[in-house]
Amino acid sequence: MTHTIAIVGAGFSGTIMAARLLRAQARSAIPSKVAMKIVLINRGVQGATDNLGRGLAYGTNSDAHLLNVPAGRMSAFPEAENDFLDFLAQRGLKVSGGTFVSRRWYGEYLRHTLDSAVAACDAQTTLEIMGGEIASLSMPQKPKRGSAQLKFADGRELTADRVVLALGNFAPTNPTLSEAAGFLSPRYIRDPWAPGALDKIDGTQPIALIGTGLTMFDVVLTLSARWPQATFNAFSRRGLLPQAHREATSPPQFDHAPEHILEGPATARAYLRAVRDAVARYVRQSNGVGNWRDVIASLRPITPAMWRRLPPKERARLLRHVLPYWESHRHRAAPAIARTIDGLVAQGRLKIMAARLVDMTADNNAVQLTLRRRHQAHVELMSAGTVINCTGPTSDFRAAKEALLLNLHAQGFISPDLNRLGIEVNDQLQVIDIHGCPMPNLICVGPLLKARFWEATAVPELREHARNAVHAMLASFEN
Repeated sequence: MTHTIAIVGAGFSGTIMAARLLRAQARSAIPSKVAMKIVLINRGVQGATDNLGRGLAYGTNSDAHLLNVPAGRMSAFPEAENDFLDFLAQRGLKVSGGTFVSRRWYGEYLRHTLDSAVAACDAQTTLEIMGGEIASLSMPQKPKRGSAQLKFADGRELTADRVVLALGNFAPTNPTLSEAAGFLSPRYIRDPWAPGALDKIDGTQPIALIGTGLTMFDVVLTLSARWPQATFNAFSRRGLLPQAHREATSPPQFDHAPEHILEGPATARAYLRAVRDAVARYVRQSNGVGNWRDVIASLRPITPAMWRRLPPKERARLLRHVLPYWESHRHRAAPAIARTIDGLVAQGRLKIMAARLVDMTADNNAVQLTLRRRHQAHVELMSAGTVINCTGPTSDFRAAKEALLLNLHAQGFISPDLNRLGIEVNDQLQVIDIHGCPMPNLICVGPLLKARFWEATAVPELREHARNAVHAMLASFEN
């Protein structure tokens, strides 16, 4: 019997899901009677293999864009931690486990991983790559284990026994303003990663950046390379920049987590206090040698458990009050990138503000922004030649107007979480419908899992989710 598995999305999670399924067949990890046809759907591209495996994060061709995780933690397979390092070594790159390499190399690695998995397979399992957008997906109600019907926007159809939602990140949403006319101006860029979005910017005029996180870092690096004299004004409500990673020769270890944090009160305040106390204690006990980064890194293995313990009210409180500080400390920048940003700030070319956007208007010559600085009652004006939304991807598929997920939601097949972080799933990563029942033939991997795990955007977490999803799927073939 041949099982058709449709993987919707060919970024990191979709590519690794396909590679894992192919590797499972090559290693005889599935019953001999099971054959698989894997259909990897590369969304939103003209050619099915265009930018395969790269997604937004690894599609860059700039060597200035570095990974935000050291190479020793970037293997696609947690059971083979040196896989990415071996790939780099085979190509003559001498790096250590603590090196932050170009994201371009990681895109090459993902494509190599998929190609190698295909080459190792026999005829029992095949891979087909298709390009295009899935507009709708219909699934049997009774029984739910029947085949799903996927319909492309151009009318093509595909029947599958299992569907994997590996949709990746969605484009940023516009800030909330009373008037939206400014967002219609060609001088405003909602999605800096849309093809060609940054190509026509005039760097002789000031550039305003909404957001001060890692997306802002990438945009500044790209535009300052093209326009060496360009100036930037970046703002966010708290004006926090991503902290820098340390220079190291090996990836971090995870043995400095706050004691008893999973037994104490399940509140945002208690978590924050426990982390601060752990940092102070670690620095004190190590005679000043210990670093807060070790404590933050040690939270990674237990973050999903911490998140699940929080009741809905405390989750909302954490997102409202703690999230900006968590993001700036948890999602750090490569040391070289942080130094470049610091240099631009020191030169006066990049100015950082803690401010909120109140209004935005535009004419043929410039954009006028009205800002209110943090803790200030009055507003001030800023003029820019271009305004770029650097707030980062949204997790809310409704705000992103994601057609496939809106279709599934309308049919009752998926349930968005209360905090609009993604969709609900069970331990097997099967999607939960509006009645609270799992959909055995509909699986989710990627950033939409933030609803359940909170951490679902970086490779060390995404690769674990892909492995777990494949194991659960292979087990279901035996039932």
